[in-house]
Amino acid sequence: MASSVAESWARINAWLRGNGLPSRFSPPPGLPEATIRAAEAAMGLELPEDVRESYRTHDGSRRGSYLVLFERGYLLPLVADPDGESVVEEWKSWCGIAEQLAAHGEDLAGEVTGPIRKTFWSPRWVPLTCDWESHAVCIDLDPAPGGRAGQVVMRRREADAWVLAPSWGEWLARYAADLEAGEYRLRVWPDSDWVAGVLRASEADE
Repeated sequence: MASSVAESWARINAWLRGNGLPSRFSPPPGLPEATIRAAEAAMGLELPEDVRESYRTHDGSRRGSYLVLFERGYLLPLVADPDGESVVEEWKSWCGIAEQLAAHGEDLAGEVTGPIRKTFWSPRWVPLTCDWESHAVCIDLDPAPGGRAGQVVMRRREADAWVLAPSWGEWLARYAADLEAGEYRLRVWPDSDWVAGVLRASEADE
């Protein structure tokens, strides 16, 4: 029997195909277990099983043909080629910035809503999306009291953060349901062959 994560991705993919997504934007195949374990080792973290199952199903978005999905961001590949971006590289970058701030006695924490630790960046946050503006959907592995390890957090460029869902699996299931309920629409820009987006139905075209 398929896991809830695989089922959610099947529903998301069915919606994308049914709404005419060009094949070049389709999410790529998933990763073998060894690659996922290597990424975890590089970060010194263990990903929740639902996140691992998600990357076994699809490894982010295709380079050069980005599909914008979650909160205006595209899903990052877990491990990049030498010239590419990835979850691991984004995580290292944010950790480096946080270390530099700490070395100067700064933190620059933003406003948080919900059980999230108030800090500029935590090394136990795992960024899963990128939107080219430093906003990211993250997995929080070290929540504040009352939170849940593995909760999904929206972390904004200004370091504001809030909880989106208790887990990645629940976030995907909710997203699939919202797609099917007509809360979103597909936008493929006719003058662009490198980005397509899933926008809220009420959102105007840019």
